[in-house]
Amino acid sequence: MPLDGIMLRSVVTELQEKLTGGRIDRVLQPENDEIHLVIRSQGENQRLLLSASPNNARIHLTAGSKPNPMTPPMFCMLLRKHLVNAKILEIRQMGMERAVELRIETIDELGDRSPRRLIVEAMGRNSNIILIGKNDRILDSVRRVDEQMSRVREILPGLPYENPPELGKSDPLAADEASFRAIFAEPAHAKLDKCLAGAYLGLSLPSAQEILYRALGEDIPLAGNLTAEQISALWRAFGAFYDDVRAARFSPVLLERDGEAADLFPFIYCSKAHEHLVQAASPSEAADRYYAARDRRARVTQRSANLVRVVKNNIERCQKKIQIQQDTLADCAHSEQYRIRGDLITANLHGLTRGMTCARVQNYYSPDLEMLDIPMDPQRTPAQNAQRYYKRYNKLKKAFDTTTEQLAAAKEELSYLEGQLDNLDKCTEADELLEIRDELARLGYLRKLPDKKKASRPSLSRPHHYQTGDGLDVYVGKNNVQNDWLTLRFADGNDYWFHTKNIPGSHVILKTQGKEPPGSSIQEAAALAAWYSKGKGGAQVPVDYTPRKFIKKPAGARPGYVIYFQNRTLYITPSEETIKRLKRLEDI
Repeated sequence: MPLDGIMLRSVVTELQEKLTGGRIDRVLQPENDEIHLVIRSQGENQRLLLSASPNNARIHLTAGSKPNPMTPPMFCMLLRKHLVNAKILEIRQMGMERAVELRIETIDELGDRSPRRLIVEAMGRNSNIILIGKNDRILDSVRRVDEQMSRVREILPGLPYENPPELGKSDPLAADEASFRAIFAEPAHAKLDKCLAGAYLGLSLPSAQEILYRALGEDIPLAGNLTAEQISALWRAFGAFYDDVRAARFSPVLLERDGEAADLFPFIYCSKAHEHLVQAASPSEAADRYYAARDRRARVTQRSANLVRVVKNNIERCQKKIQIQQDTLADCAHSEQYRIRGDLITANLHGLTRGMTCARVQNYYSPDLEMLDIPMDPQRTPAQNAQRYYKRYNKLKKAFDTTTEQLAAAKEELSYLEGQLDNLDKCTEADELLEIRDELARLGYLRKLPDKKKASRPSLSRPHHYQTGDGLDVYVGKNNVQNDWLTLRFADGNDYWFHTKNIPGSHVILKTQGKEPPGSSIQEAAALAAWYSKGKGGAQVPVDYTPRKFIKKPAGARPGYVIYFQNRTLYITPSEETIKRLKRLEDI
């Protein structure tokens, strides 16, 4: 869920309690569109993050810090001039809009108190951070907007500040039943969540869906199909929802997936009760963790894009090579007919002469002994024609043997590359990407990095770590470096090894403590192997498992490649619910 007006209201409530009356000690600008204010309040330092990023615009307290440029940007210098040592008088949200105003009092050059306003507008691509001086005149902004960029509102130094346009939306805290009912009058085929979100300031689609869920459950009709009773139920749910907002009954939660914050809410949303929700200590902590995870995912995605492109290009090359080799083998399948023609010509040399264009002979290779016409080169003797057919046969036979070996190697390479594509999809940390990049470079798919960069890296990234319902530890590799380490070095001989059968995926190790593991733990480890594989979206995915002592790595084999025997197979339909039931521990 984005930082909508409701989540923002919870953050502002927290900021009012913690920062009102505080003084600004430092102003930093680590990013072009991000400001950090270090504020001394209630006897401790607080770091307030203000972002005008088009994708991550927000305001909240943060526990993190970022490196700052050697030369501060001009806007940062201006903020320092006006805000350092200034006192925060008030923090307020502008209605239910995604905009926050900080009213600040500073001392000017003459020693007089002078008001300033710092406004954060968290509105997607129109997001901005604006400093306002006396008479509501704009001093500057992190993003200047002229008439060519916007016909609605200019944001330039010297111009009077205007509030963001409301775009026909109403304040939900001032809504009445009559206007609420009018929302669903038209259009008849509109989706209800879009009707609500489009009618009220600061109401995101997830929050609108929560109101609908509380009133109508999971079966949501279109606007034109609503009954009077359903609209009444919606109005009651809408009122109760905003009663909590009005009374600031906030209890922020994070929705976690795969151990990371994937979403955040101002309080528990009933529509998300089936998800893994974690209580946060404060709205700022929830926002800080959520956006840190989001930023980390964005960095991994950005850094992996080049690797994905390289792997996909090589997959395409392999597929073309395999097609050519399969076509060659199809041609070689007819090689036997050339040997037969040579044999038949040789057996009938006594009846054939130079100059013949066709030799009509009995085919004693056929059960019916029918007559066979064999094309002849009239410029050659019959013996030379026979040798020409033998030569063609030997050439195709040699090509068949060579191409068969090449095809097997190409298929093995394709399987490896598809596995790497799956590994890239599973990466959650930059270190894991670097391990994959190093591996691809060692195998010649990429140029090698300088040794200086390698020396500064950690030796090994960390696999996933789960615990079964029986309390046994399960480890899941996220790339081939982790897979090799888990299988060949970390696992004991009696630990169980799992992998999808003939499908790229992670190596999974079930630690058995030297005992035969319960069947339920085997099922759960197999479920992890199916989930962390290319077969994740399928049904009845075959998963092989065997004790680690039956795993071997051939000499010279690619990273992540092993052979195994004495295995058994389970057929698993991957399920997110099954994975969520497993206890996720800190990565080793």
